[in-house]
Amino acid sequence: MIHKIKALYDEGNGLKIRAIARQLGLSRNTVRKYLRMDEAAIEV
Repeated sequence: MIHKIKALYDEGNGLKIRAIARQLGLSRNTVRKYLRMDEAAIEV
């Protein structure tokens, strides 16, 4: 899920946090939290 959020935000799509949250059915705070997470922390 985190990788999908980062892809939607970073890779040319440039979706805003609100649009990503709506598309994935998550809260904006959750999307924000995932975007702030370090990739190394995700892989653990």
